[in-house]
Amino acid sequence: METMNKVTEVRDSYFVTYGVFYSMGVLTFVPYFFCILATDYWMFKFRDPSRGGPVQPDRPTPPPIPPDDFEDFAFLVDGAEDSGRARDRTQLQASFTSSFSITYQVSLLGFLVVTALFRKKLPPPSKRIKAALFSMLVLFLIHTAFTKINTDSFQEAFFAIAMILAVLLNLSSAIIMVSLFELVINFPIGYYGTILSGQAICGVVSAIVQICVQSIRLHYLTSALIYFMVGSVIILATTIFYLITKQKSKYFIYRIGQYEDTTQHPVDKKFSFNMDKLKGALQSTKWFLGAMVFVQGSTAMVHPGLAALIVSVERDSGGGDQWNEIYFVPVVTFLGFHACDLIGREVARKIQRPRNAFVILALASLRLVLVPLLMLCNAQPRRHMPVMFGDNQYMIFIYMFALSQGYLVNLCIISVPRVAKKEELEFVTVLLPLFSVLSVAICSTFNLVIISLI
Repeated sequence: METMNKVTEVRDSYFVTYGVFYSMGVLTFVPYFFCILATDYWMFKFRDPSRGGPVQPDRPTPPPIPPDDFEDFAFLVDGAEDSGRARDRTQLQASFTSSFSITYQVSLLGFLVVTALFRKKLPPPSKRIKAALFSMLVLFLIHTAFTKINTDSFQEAFFAIAMILAVLLNLSSAIIMVSLFELVINFPIGYYGTILSGQAICGVVSAIVQICVQSIRLHYLTSALIYFMVGSVIILATTIFYLITKQKSKYFIYRIGQYEDTTQHPVDKKFSFNMDKLKGALQSTKWFLGAMVFVQGSTAMVHPGLAALIVSVERDSGGGDQWNEIYFVPVVTFLGFHACDLIGREVARKIQRPRNAFVILALASLRLVLVPLLMLCNAQPRRHMPVMFGDNQYMIFIYMFALSQGYLVNLCIISVPRVAKKEELEFVTVLLPLFSVLSVAICSTFNLVIISLI
């Protein structure tokens, strides 16, 4: 009896376990954000060495351009004077970011499926996470080292190395993502939203780093060195935090220990796929999963693809205003968006209303109205549609877009375990990350279509 009373008194002291899930959520998006931030670094690495270095090496790095839009619009967002650069790109420059995008999306989705299906044959989730953390750190340190290596004599080989590193980083991210959703089952419902909130925090951090780098106008190689070093520090700090918590936090040890004790049973180690339970999990959670697809899919259609092209209406008025010419996009479109996304996610953790799946799905559908409104903002270049809204209206639209995404996605994540049966939760942990990544991967392909219409 004394033992049982002691167990019931275990608490998450100082919210340490919350912090672990937040930091691990940050980690799952570090490879994507910090590699995309270094767009100009990749262009420098794959330039034609016979033509020399960049025309203006002291210019600040432009905002990160989404992979799907890169081939047509990567250099246009940084001013009309650079339009010639897009035409003069080498084949490696022209194909890198789209190749990176395909490699990233396909490998992440593939590894998510494989990890989810065969997780019973793998070590327990906490041990998987430990191995994936160390692997991710080593891979990021390799990226950092390449900023100091002259790759002009083996550009094709370096291109292949970059793709291989992207695949391996996604393997680590997939293992961490699936393992986190497996672990969070053992915690109260409020912990479910922390993983995606951590991903929003990663967006905020990456935007702040980008703005700082822009403000001091560094060379591309130095900028990339900073991006990869910051990413490496985040991974190292998260690894240390996780290992200390895993060893010292009584609350974490009790919750995770219960789960891992059950996974050591020989029967559970055998791979089994129960189609009836999977169908049951889909049936009970389909409306919440559908709403999540609507929300994240509509966001992927316009952010960052279309949003990265929306510049201040005062940009071409002259006067050298740094806010309009340099900081508008990174501050408003990236930092502001991710900050509002994070606020929405945190509010959803505190105010879990509405709970009706159909109401949430209806709100997710209504959010699509913001897509054509954003298309009528000052995205450049444009050939068909007029500009009808100025900077203030754009900020209202994009922040409503971000707040509603954060709130509705986390509301779905938190609601799903409530409606699923206990025996279906194992499959729910597979469906949540899978539907999340799949919706973004599919809907991001509409970026070019939307941009071609404006």
